[in-house]
Amino acid sequence: MNYLKHLTTENYGIFFVGAAIFMQRISMGAGNVLYGLAILFFLISLYKQYKNHTLEDNYIVKKALPYFKILGIAILLIVPSVFVSEHLGKSFKALLEIWLYRALPLFIIPFCAKSKKQMYWLLGAVFISLNLDSLLAFFQHTLLKEPRPSGFSNNPLNLAAILAMTIPVQVIVMAETVFPMGLRKLAVISIFTNILGLFGGQSRGSWLLLAFTPFFSFKYWRKNKYFPIACLIIAAIIGGYIASSPSMQNRIISTINMTTDRSNADRLVVWESAAMMIHDYPLFGVGPGEFTELYKAHYELPENTQRMVHTHNNFIQVTTESGVIGLLAFLILFGYIEVTALRDTFKGNPYAYMRLAATTFYLLFGLIDYTFDASAIMKLYWYYIAISLSLEALAENETAAEIADNKTLKPNVICTHFLGQK
Repeated sequence: MNYLKHLTTENYGIFFVGAAIFMQRISMGAGNVLYGLAILFFLISLYKQYKNHTLEDNYIVKKALPYFKILGIAILLIVPSVFVSEHLGKSFKALLEIWLYRALPLFIIPFCAKSKKQMYWLLGAVFISLNLDSLLAFFQHTLLKEPRPSGFSNNPLNLAAILAMTIPVQVIVMAETVFPMGLRKLAVISIFTNILGLFGGQSRGSWLLLAFTPFFSFKYWRKNKYFPIACLIIAAIIGGYIASSPSMQNRIISTINMTTDRSNADRLVVWESAAMMIHDYPLFGVGPGEFTELYKAHYELPENTQRMVHTHNNFIQVTTESGVIGLLAFLILFGYIEVTALRDTFKGNPYAYMRLAATTFYLLFGLIDYTFDASAIMKLYWYYIAISLSLEALAENETAAEIADNKTLKPNVICTHFLGQK
């Protein structure tokens, strides 16, 4: 009880946002309740910081401020597409949900973060949650013989997108000594567990991104002599598994089948319909959240045998719903994050490398599925971005404090030396 008395509003905000991300796939209802509590404590904390005039001194918020601004610019660019919609209320709700509500971890975590330990706890929580998700998907496929299992959710592509984005982040956590050893060990376990989840989920797109991960992690081939050995061992295990499984071989071969494999062919058909919609509504699109209704009514082609209800591509979907202006907003937002993360990664910043990993693999998976409207995926993406920014700010503050201490210490040492002589 005494411990609870010392918890601050910020402590509760961090706890509930971590608990929400931990639970969001295990139980959507529980995850939403926890997310609501996280938002509540964030708003209380925001009010207190504003009232106490401490916002201007929050160095973590200062680090995240450019990201708040670029997100705000993107939202402003999207707003006009709401007013061309046939259902203004529906489109406005879609705008708030997609562009703001699911991005709230980007605000909650920097405003409430106080220590690196909290950030490590947040990462550990989601790693454990995804381990459970992955093991369930692998069990569903291997023992229950489900062709396309999805873990705790009902969409196998959502789990695939999350794992494709998470495994590169875990590789960075595993390899970087700035992270505590306990979290690094958990990352190692999680990588193997999540690979099982990828093969259980049977998503060919995620397999391609898994194959790309060792190349993305280029810096560790020289930095850590064990890293290439580990990659080769994992590749050998996966290769042996594929060689012994004819169904896996057929699944991989079907990746380039654009005719009889309807999952591939129907994507091309939907993209053809989307191109017609963009031609008819080029500037502002049909309105956020309006694609499916208009597509079904006027643009769906009979060749769409799977009756897909979205474009399975983030860039195309955003353009159909918000036009060229919406695509520009999307490119400005994620382009800014990608470019700045790449620049800082080459400066040796491990936290920027996390942002680069999450953004790169999120965008790549978004070429074959519409993930921008997937609640669990987007909350987790902004969760990773916010944690990396907070860790970076905390590390910079520690370095600045050490430099200040050294500057203070040196005059004291000199004075002591002369006084001693005297």
